[in-house]
Amino acid sequence: MLGSLVFTTTAMTVTNLFCLFLIGDLTDTFVFPVMIAARYITIADFLQHIESLIIAIWIFGIFVKISVFLYIFATSTAEWFGLRDYKPVVGPLSFLCMVFAYWVVSGGSGISSLVSASANLYTISILFILPAMIYGVAWLKKGWAHFRKNRAST
Repeated sequence: MLGSLVFTTTAMTVTNLFCLFLIGDLTDTFVFPVMIAARYITIADFLQHIESLIIAIWIFGIFVKISVFLYIFATSTAEWFGLRDYKPVVGPLSFLCMVFAYWVVSGGSGISSLVSASANLYTISILFILPAMIYGVAWLKKGWAHFRKNRAST
């Protein structure tokens, strides 16, 4: 996991520096500066227009990320309801995710509002605060069970 984190951080840093060095101060004005930078890449005079390769890698990464999040969502939901197998809840949860995604982002204006300044607050609350609260409740629950066990044994 640490190796993956180091690799991802290094790749993102190199990509961002490449875009910054190639495009300069205009980097922040583009929505997808990597795609603009990819237009300038030419390898050995025969490998040009590698935007399609970048898009393919991007879509594969999105697919893997969605698959991992759906797996976590399905297994945790099955565990929460006390089911032995997570497979029966995958279909309904996938449908709910698609409905929720369409509800949150129903067009270009929805995407721009989601990625605006409120996106940082949304990301921090959903990806950091909510899991921290769940971990805190689990920690308190474990501590309370340990306290009751020690109290009952004395």
